[in-house]
Amino acid sequence: MAQKKRKPVLAKQPESTTNTRLLQLMFLASYIALGYLFFIDGDLPIIGGIIILDFIISIGYGVSQRKHILTSTTAQYNIRMILSFLITLITTTFYALALVRSDQTSVSMKTMLVIVGACVYLAVLSSSKGIIQQYVEREQ
Repeated sequence: MAQKKRKPVLAKQPESTTNTRLLQLMFLASYIALGYLFFIDGDLPIIGGIIILDFIISIGYGVSQRKHILTSTTAQYNIRMILSFLITLITTTFYALALVRSDQTSVSMKTMLVIVGACVYLAVLSSSKGIIQQYVEREQ
C-alpha cells in the first residue's frame, strides 16, 4: 500500500490581541462620549465627527486586515465587532433623530436609547458568530 505524504504542519504563532483591545477601548470610549453628548444635548457637529471617526477607523482596519479575515480568528472577531458597532451606531442614530423630530426626547427615553443600543450591539455580535466561517465553507 502506498502511503500518502503528509504536509508538514507549520507552527502557528499566537495571534496578537492588541488590536482587539484597542478597538474595544475605542468603541467603548466612543459609545460613552456619544451617550454623554446625547444626554446633554451636545453639538451635532461633534457627535457627527465622532461617528465619522468611528467609520473611518473601522474601514481602515477592515482594509488593512483584508488578507487575514478568512484565516485569522482574531481578525474575524474584530470584523464582527466592527460590524456590530456600526449597525448599533446607525440604528441608534436614526432612532435618536426620530425622537428629536417628534419632540419626544426625555431623560427616560435617552436612557432607554443608550441601554437598547448596548443590547443591539451584544445581540448582533453574538448572532454573527459563525457567519464568516459559513461564507468561507460556501466559497470552497
